[in-house]
Amino acid sequence: MPSLGQPGPGSRNPSFRSTGEAGFLLLGDPNMFESNSSVRGRTVKRCLLTARIIGWSIATLSLCVLAGWLLDLDILKSGLPGAPSMKPNTAIGLLLGSLAIVLVAADGPPTLATASRLLASLAGAIGVFTMFQYLSGIDLGIDQLILAERSSAAHPGRMAPAAALALVGMAAAMVLRNRGDRRFLLFQAFLLVPFTLGALGLIGYALHFHFLYGWGTNVASMAVHTAAAFVALSLGAALTLPRVGLAGMIASSRMGGAFARRALPVALLVPVAVAWARIKGEQLGWYDVQFGIMIMVLSAIAVFSVLILVSTRQLNRHDKKLQASNVLLETRVAERTGELEAAISRLRAETTLREAADAARQMSEIRFRNALEFAPIGMAIVGIDGHW
Repeated sequence: MPSLGQPGPGSRNPSFRSTGEAGFLLLGDPNMFESNSSVRGRTVKRCLLTARIIGWSIATLSLCVLAGWLLDLDILKSGLPGAPSMKPNTAIGLLLGSLAIVLVAADGPPTLATASRLLASLAGAIGVFTMFQYLSGIDLGIDQLILAERSSAAHPGRMAPAAALALVGMAAAMVLRNRGDRRFLLFQAFLLVPFTLGALGLIGYALHFHFLYGWGTNVASMAVHTAAAFVALSLGAALTLPRVGLAGMIASSRMGGAFARRALPVALLVPVAVAWARIKGEQLGWYDVQFGIMIMVLSAIAVFSVLILVSTRQLNRHDKKLQASNVLLETRVAERTGELEAAISRLRAETTLREAADAARQMSEIRFRNALEFAPIGMAIVGIDGHW
């Protein structure tokens, strides 16, 4: 049985050693290929469980969307009233991708990893064919192959370009997962594609920036639950390898991992929340643009200052505990050293006494032998029983 979060015996096991080559910012750090031993086994189990939960959740969402198309329920297709809908091919691609994550997160035999790559390849093929249709202008007939959409749009049933590109990135990442150092670098880089596109889509819906989730007037826009699904799937895929890469850095039990787990949610969510509050206040007429900018700047300064101060306090506490541990360790070392020196002194004294006793015994034997051999009269040794 392979260890949790590690490749099985039948897969091509990456050594995760340094490639010595430059990469993309943190993604190119050679140390990121090293297995992070500071990630506890319990944390690994939680990461794999979270990945499976994400996979099954997205699979359920995809099936609900397909049911929405079958039953013509707009709320299931769009997620929000009046919002763009998730296309059937997008739901099928997300279903395949989510099942691929569930299989690798199960940490089973190598056949599961092979099946996962097969499902991911099928999802990627849907995205590739859709991008080909957009770029070439050729209709391959795949947009309404499963479920037809009654619409006056230029391309009925065709998924958004951002969704197609995210599917390709997700599929490429899952195919390259756990297959060597250089491919692991590409795995992380490709995972950023669905995460970035999904995050931009969610930000666009939160701030009402249509250009972040809709890339034109004649093409479909990414649905809000599509954007959320791609963010979740990219995180789930990263969690299937919780001991290496960015996931290993964040899941580490060291101070760096603790700081990342504390700071990343603030860095990702607070700017969006502040921007949303600023835009809402301006729309409601509570203040003008200049005052809104001032609120946004001051809020960012305040939030990140508090984050820095809290992290500083935690680091100081950790440093204080470390210093106390060092003092205790030095005290124990000094005590053990004193005990060892005392034991050595006793051993030396005993050795000296033993050597003196041996020397006295040898001298007594020599004297006795000389007295017996060189006596002027005959001498003999007689037992207590009177026998010679």
